[in-house]
Amino acid sequence: MYLTNGPPEIEHFEITHGWNLLTIQRATHGRLLDWRVGVGPVITHADGVIRGEDVDRGGGFFGQGYYLSGAGAIAGAGKSVKIWRGLRATAEGQATASWARIPLFHGGGHASTANYAFHFLIGLGFGI
Repeated sequence: MYLTNGPPEIEHFEITHGWNLLTIQRATHGRLLDWRVGVGPVITHADGVIRGEDVDRGGGFFGQGYYLSGAGAIAGAGKSVKIWRGLRATAEGQATASWARIPLFHGGGHASTANYAFHFLIGLGFGI
C-alpha cells in the first residue's frame, strides 16, 4: 500500500513488504468445493518520511520494525482435481479483510488503515 494523496508533511509513506496476515484456518471438503475460513493477527512494517523523520526506526520484532498491529479474517472456496497418481491441480478464490494501527515513531504516532482484497490461487500439489 502506498499513500499517494497525503498532506505536504508526509513526504513518503508505504506499507509494502510489511502487511502480513498470519491466520489459523479451518478447511472442510464440500460436495462440490473445498471451503476455508480463518482469523489471525496482522504484522506490519511501515516505511516513509514524515516531517523529515524516518518512520522505520527499528523496534518491534527482533528490532526489525515489524509490529503486531491488528487483526484480519479470510474466507475461501476452491477445487482440487487429481491429474495423475498423487499429483493434483488446485484453484481457489479467497477474500481477506484486515485492519491495523501501525506505530510510526518510538513514543507516539500511528497510522490506521484497513485492507480488503480478493485473491485467486492456482497450483500443483502432491498428496492423497
